Amino acid sequence: MSPLDKIKEAGFSLWLESVDGLEDRLLISPSDKLTAEQRAYLKANKQTIVNELLITTVYTPNGQALTILAYNAEHKVFLLKMNPKPNA
Repeated sequence: MSPLDKIKEAGFSLWLESVDGLEDRLLISPSDKLTAEQRAYLKANKQTIVNELLITTVYTPNGQALTILAYNAEHKVFLLKMNPKPNA
C-alpha cells in the first residue's frame, strides 16, 4: 500500500496547494486528528506523497489516456484543463 493510500485509509484527505506558483504546500484534513506517529509518517514520506498527488491522467485529442507527473499543483490544474477527458 502506498503512503498516500495508507494515510487516506486512516480517514484523512490530502491535497496540494500552490504557493505563488513556485512551491506546493501539502495540506491534510482533519489535521487536528493526526497523532504524533502519523505526523512522523507524513514527514518521512512527504516527497512520495507529493509525487503521488502530482500524478495525473490527461488525454490526447483522439482520447488516448496518458499518465504523467506534473511539476507542481498549478501545473496539474493546467494539464487537466488543457487535456480533459473527451466526451464519448
